[in-house]
Amino acid sequence: MPVRIADILDICVITVLLYFGLLWLKLRASRSLVVGIGCVTLLYFCAQRFDMFLTSWLFRAGFTAVLLTLVIVFQSDIRRAIERFAVWSAFHARPGSIASSQTTDTLIEAVQKLAENRIGALIVIKGKEPLERHIRGGVSLNGRISFPLVYGLFNTQSPTHDGAVIIEGERIDKFAVYLPLTQNVKEGNEAGTRHAAGVGLSEVSDALVIIVSEERGTISVALHGKLEQLTSPAMLSDRIYRFYQYVQPTKKTKNRLSWVRRNFGLKTLAVLLTVIMWLVFGYRAETIHRTFLTPIEWRNLPSAMSIESAKPMEARVSLTGIERNFNFDPNALAISLDLSDIHDGTHDIALTEKDIANKPSGLAITQIEPRFVKVKVYALTSEELPVKARTEKSLPKNLKLIGLSVEPEKIRVMIPQARREDFIVLHTEPIGLDEITQSATFRVKVVLPELAQPVDNIQPYVKIKIDVQDVGKKTK
Repeated sequence: MPVRIADILDICVITVLLYFGLLWLKLRASRSLVVGIGCVTLLYFCAQRFDMFLTSWLFRAGFTAVLLTLVIVFQSDIRRAIERFAVWSAFHARPGSIASSQTTDTLIEAVQKLAENRIGALIVIKGKEPLERHIRGGVSLNGRISFPLVYGLFNTQSPTHDGAVIIEGERIDKFAVYLPLTQNVKEGNEAGTRHAAGVGLSEVSDALVIIVSEERGTISVALHGKLEQLTSPAMLSDRIYRFYQYVQPTKKTKNRLSWVRRNFGLKTLAVLLTVIMWLVFGYRAETIHRTFLTPIEWRNLPSAMSIESAKPMEARVSLTGIERNFNFDPNALAISLDLSDIHDGTHDIALTEKDIANKPSGLAITQIEPRFVKVKVYALTSEELPVKARTEKSLPKNLKLIGLSVEPEKIRVMIPQARREDFIVLHTEPIGLDEITQSATFRVKVVLPELAQPVDNIQPYVKIKIDVQDVGKKTK
């Protein structure tokens, strides 16, 4: 079966979603979580593929609860993803969002001096994402980066030296800021609270955190939840340079294929998983057959013609194709016969594929049963017929009927041309005389006999005037 444009779009959408899901698992989830999700997914595929009824039912029944649980457990990561899509401008660095090479050298010199003197420091270089939701406290500074300023902010004599410094571009935005602690026990145990705070912020944002150990005099950086100890100023310069390339790529690095090479393995895996899922669940190339009971309808019947009888009024239509093409409303399926050229008499009309209305695309019609429908048609002619009022029961004993008239006395109706002699008079709906107490006029429907039709399909009415006379009180 051919692949549709909708199938290609379907694969592209799921591939993108899978890629971001795999990227999130790589950066955020533990190995046990990945293995658990993989096992559950494999079990679901097996249940669908091999028609494991009870297992499939359990997945359907527990899907909502599992989804709610995932939302609760990973709410912070979901919120971060929503923020990234909602505030798209945050992912396009503004001019001045990175520091010059001279300012970077000044910062590295200050960090190296802090490490030599075993003065603890926590320096956050802001990335593309906002940090306000993750940090607490802090004093606004907005001062240009300099060696004395950086070194002085972490002076042990200062009451705010234990806090973090937030750097954006060439300036120090805030100091004495409190960062969130990591929940990763392995990374958090590498050193003290200062390192745990640095890793914690890198887990919930894309910031680069530089950490100077007060006890050991070492320099470390935290990025994407990973802590790395550096052994030389050159390594720190390299990490800062690569981070700035991420924040604001140069024209040299922003080539056409850079987005392809980035996380190429994850992207390939996402494509392979999507194609497998589509082949297993979406394509389903096996041919199936289904039969639908379909009504027979008429169109373009001449106004001077009427159908006396038609048998049958339904037919069984058999369709064949792949399962995905059966996703349509069976109630919309109908057999519509064109009677524009029909004439007076009995006809055997063949039911063909061209008479199927709203036939689903991608499905073939293999059988229509029965093959013919017998239709009896008669020509109509316009005729004026007298109208007679029909009454029932009797007047009360104190009343006497003086007169009964119909207006109009005749009405025009459509009757079969070949049976004009069978239509002599028309009657109204019955009027109960026992309920009449005085002379009155009634508007009454004219009852048309079988095969007769109203002109222009408008139901005819007449006025019936009944005159009575009071001849005395009613006796028991």
